[in-house]
Amino acid sequence: MVWTPEAVQAEVDYRWNRDDNETWQHVAEARRMWRLRRQARRAGRGAAHQADTPGPKAA
Repeated sequence: MVWTPEAVQAEVDYRWNRDDNETWQHVAEARRMWRLRRQARRAGRGAAHQADTPGPKAA
């Protein structure tokens, strides 16, 4: 096989995407999960002390 620049670029793209899709899938999922969890925690904490209704600790 002759490695022309186009063939090299195609191989690089294929390997890069394959590594992203297989090897790094769990990393992307973990980051997304932590980001959602952090946002939910911030929203919950903000709503907890600003709420009109008393929480379980007030009773």
